[in-house]
Amino acid sequence: MMGYYNSYGWNSWMLIVMLVWPLLLAAAIWAVIAITRDRRGISSGVAETPLDALRRRFANGDITQQEYLEARGILKNDVSRETQ
Repeated sequence: MMGYYNSYGWNSWMLIVMLVWPLLLAAAIWAVIAITRDRRGISSGVAETPLDALRRRFANGDITQQEYLEARGILKNDVSRETQ
């Protein structure tokens, strides 16, 4: 018989599709948010402090230990700059 759907009036494939589409839509939205979100949290309003930037530069090897200690002292006001 053409057009016959079981006794409930729903084809099982129709029910599966109705349940799967919202899940696929939610997964797509989650993927877009996960990909576009800034990993460092700057977009969420949390800015990197100068000490954090200094620590990151030292960890990356951009500055030496002496440069790190001098800059940290200046930032923490432990050591004043030498006047020449």
